Amino acid sequence: MKTDNFVITYRQVGKEETRVLVEYRMRFLRELQGPPIPGQEADVKSQLTHYFESALADGSFIAWMAELDGNPIGFGGMVIQRIPAHFHLINGLQGYILNMYTLPEHRKKGIGAEILNQLVIRGRELGLTRIYLNSTRAGMEVYKRRGFQIPEFPELELLDF
Repeated sequence: MKTDNFVITYRQVGKEETRVLVEYRMRFLRELQGPPIPGQEADVKSQLTHYFESALADGSFIAWMAELDGNPIGFGGMVIQRIPAHFHLINGLQGYILNMYTLPEHRKKGIGAEILNQLVIRGRELGLTRIYLNSTRAGMEVYKRRGFQIPEFPELELLDF
């Protein structure tokens, strides 16, 4: 894909790129949740580093990156989950897409949509029959265009219990 005379390339992220995943996850979190409370950032970075190293190595997390002129400009990831089988998920495998993030100056150019497409393709290759995600209002149309639907049974959450 070309933009402004540069070529955007897409590729799967490897374990050796954990530092970049952590950096961009932190950018995503700051934009979505605001700044961390004092002292929290180092703990979150440590947890993210451990998670990405482990999950990329064992295949329970896959990530794709968009690069422009060799520099990262967008990311997306998918957690591969094994749950008890049911009638619509015979093999018990599903994907949870998260960390869809494109640098603000590169948004609305189809980058997130292409990363999403690559994650869905990889999910299909892995035998997933269900992929789900949570969306910000800004991302909702991208996901709907790819075929994601609002579920019949919405998720609920219990926080700070």
